[in-house]
Amino acid sequence: MGTLILVLVAVLLTVGGNAAVFFFLRPKATPVEVPKAAVVENKVKSTLHLETFVVNLPDPEHHAYLRVGIEIGLNKEEKEKKEGEKPEAAGPGPVPEVRDTVIAVLSESKPDELLTAEGKKALKEELTKKLREKLPELGVQEVYFTEFLMQH
Repeated sequence: MGTLILVLVAVLLTVGGNAAVFFFLRPKATPVEVPKAAVVENKVKSTLHLETFVVNLPDPEHHAYLRVGIEIGLNKEEKEKKEGEKPEAAGPGPVPEVRDTVIAVLSESKPDELLTAEGKKALKEELTKKLREKLPELGVQEVYFTEFLMQH
């Protein structure tokens, strides 16, 4: 019985010693400094609200459509709204070109791909890419889905 207690104490001391060495003597992680300009460039400062989109999706076997609400995250501050001005006139950017680009991308989307989380993520990435290409002055950082309904 006494030998068993000695063995257990020795095992506990060994495990405790190894844990102490691991926690106290391991190399410390050095923080990586991100240039301040890079942080400012990628920060969403305002959003551009777009009215809900309803588009037919290409599916040869079924009729499919997508209804999606979208907000665009921009790295520019929203302009001040003047009294009597329409909301899109106060926002930063050309809303008709943004809507046209979004509709073009949505209309090419495959219904089966949009059913998965990966498909929705890929759609966001494609929308961001196309908006940046067509309207670089807009400063698009993110695409947010505020509603997403597909009938397949």
